[in-house]
Amino acid sequence: MQYFKENNYNKAIEFFKAAIKNNDTEGAYHARLAVALIQARKSATQAIEAAQRAIELDPYKLENKFILATIFETIGSKTNAEKVYEEILRWDSGNKRAQFGLRELTKKKGRFSFAIDAKDSFFKQIMERIRR
Repeated sequence: MQYFKENNYNKAIEFFKAAIKNNDTEGAYHARLAVALIQARKSATQAIEAAQRAIELDPYKLENKFILATIFETIGSKTNAEKVYEEILRWDSGNKRAQFGLRELTKKKGRFSFAIDAKDSFFKQIMERIRR
């Protein structure tokens, strides 16, 4: 976590992978690996797989679903991000973050971006929760 908190995502990836190798059933390790991979601009496929594994291990933790939605947005897969937000809203129809995410995607239709804007308040919230 120290490397992650210091934004040294490449080093954090190594340690999260080692942690997963030692305990594959800890959803938090997979979630953090997913974020580290996307922050380091590494494999989007691995980031998606890690986020999906985190969701599989802890299906009631909505934060993992937000991580997956953010990854999809980051790589420009707006349709998949929308599906994740809609799924969150099926679990929690009043979830403001999911409503906001879905609304923003609707506004951005047609725009395509690979970059993560660290100043984006939505992504910033996810990063703060993971760092705890």
